[in-house]
Amino acid sequence: MDITCPICFDQYNDKDKIPRILQCGHTFCQNCLMDLRTSNILTCPTCRKYFAPDVKQLIKNFTILDYMYQHKDQLDQNFTAEDNQSEKYCLKHPQKKTKYFCDNDQINVCSKCIVSDHQSHRISEKNEQQVLHNFTKKSQILIKKIDASQSETNMFEEELNEISDQLKTTKENTLQELDEKLELLIEMLKNRKDTLAKAVKHHYKKQEIFLMEAQKNIERRKNNLDKLNKKVQGLVKNSNQSESKLERLEEEFVTINRQYDSPFHQFKHCTVGLNPQIVNQMFEGIGNLKYPIVQFSNRNTYKFFSNKFKTCSKNFFFGDSNNQDLILQYDFYKDSWGKKEVPSNLILQSYSVAIGLNDGCILITGGLNSSFTNVSGAVFLFNTENESCTEKAQLIQSRYTHSLAHQSNYVYGLGGRSINGVLDACERYSINLNRWEKIAKLNQKRCTSPAIVFEDSYIYVFGGYEGSGRIDSIEQYDVTNDHWTVLPVKFPLSVEAETATLISQNEVVILGGHDNSAGTKDAMILNLETLQFIKLAPMPYARFLHSATYFNNHIYVFGGVDNCSCQKMNCNDFQWTPITSYKDIINYNLQTFSSASV
Repeated sequence: MDITCPICFDQYNDKDKIPRILQCGHTFCQNCLMDLRTSNILTCPTCRKYFAPDVKQLIKNFTILDYMYQHKDQLDQNFTAEDNQSEKYCLKHPQKKTKYFCDNDQINVCSKCIVSDHQSHRISEKNEQQVLHNFTKKSQILIKKIDASQSETNMFEEELNEISDQLKTTKENTLQELDEKLELLIEMLKNRKDTLAKAVKHHYKKQEIFLMEAQKNIERRKNNLDKLNKKVQGLVKNSNQSESKLERLEEEFVTINRQYDSPFHQFKHCTVGLNPQIVNQMFEGIGNLKYPIVQFSNRNTYKFFSNKFKTCSKNFFFGDSNNQDLILQYDFYKDSWGKKEVPSNLILQSYSVAIGLNDGCILITGGLNSSFTNVSGAVFLFNTENESCTEKAQLIQSRYTHSLAHQSNYVYGLGGRSINGVLDACERYSINLNRWEKIAKLNQKRCTSPAIVFEDSYIYVFGGYEGSGRIDSIEQYDVTNDHWTVLPVKFPLSVEAETATLISQNEVVILGGHDNSAGTKDAMILNLETLQFIKLAPMPYARFLHSATYFNNHIYVFGGVDNCSCQKMNCNDFQWTPITSYKDIINYNLQTFSSASV
């Protein structure tokens, strides 16, 4: 067994030369690994793989240590012999000095040793050979260190090249997406212009019709007054002083005034310009567009303001423990449903939670098996382009009916249920590092509570269920400071399993949910800046455990308990219209399915 470090060639020990095992399986002494570790990166001198370990926390090679302990006496003797090779007299022939060095056996020898044991070996003067040996040993150590640093430098060069390629690609994609968004915005403004022009023409058409009617009424009044004037002039001219005729003419005058007084005043108040209130209503949409609007931030990045600050075109619904062969897809542009193939390595569970990522993939997390006996911590990444699936790092806490929020390069898993009950534990997933880490706990345990991201800095969770009843509170998570705060505002009603959907920079639409008795039709807007609720007209149907997605100035609602219908709500007038249902594929309310839009 090799009990020497392949870098420094020194024998291992349990002090400074502790044998440590790298993740690749190769063993080196602790001292050499400490020397090789630069910039928090360590490259294995044998296989060139790189790691970022705490050297002193690496596993010891107990196989070597046990072997050295079992053969301690023999090793000590060999070490003493090796150490004494530099002594003046030979151990085998004490009367002889070790003036020579055997290059074949790499030991110091005397003249008798050469004759008895080292014939035909390459022999040299000890001093010269010892210097050469030490030089060779040090050279080999330095070469290995240089080699490791070169490997590390090559690795950094590859990473920089990769970053350069990504930077170039990202730049091109960003400019292309910017062009697409601006073209969409221009097209939307053109459509808005046409709509406003029609509204203005309609307004003035009504005013013109009213004006024409008022002008006709004025003309009739003038004619009647002229006739009446002639009648009075006739009485005066004929010297007819009949009181009764004059009284009748006075009554006729009063009748004319009464009959035409209202049109006359309406004519005077006919509006030439638009009423200020009408102007505000017509143009208020331009300042509150639900279509993507580009805003550059001080971090040299941009946001497209719409739901979750990203556009979508499709919604995916992933089956449950009883429908593991089913993935549904809804196309927003075509208003049509389709069925997708389930990858063989994707295990679908009931009450799992999914969320769409910026690259068009969907992260599916947790879930519950069909017998309600096992909670999953599995995480899968579903690629919507090629319909493939990759298994990712598992949740730290297995959970279901939890909330997910996507912020920057992280996905946050919040609350939910475990096999032991409702959770307050939270964690976040690094998309780049494929790793989960714990974050601050919620102030109150909760599950089936929707979550949204606000200004890319805060996460809000709304209502939910805490184990014995529904919740009316709202919590805000500060991403920078890893801190949860309970907001002073409360829901008008304690609910769980509702949906929360961003429709602008600061407006969230809350739909449905289950109160302490049944599903609700409630619909309301919460302004996250003023923390004020505005109650909307109720939904056509009561819903909870449904799905909601923002698209093209509408909120699309799918399924939910006791309801297989699908509808959309216009975010301008908040009117509901039906859309195509999925019932031709499966007659089920999708309450246990997970869903996400991309």
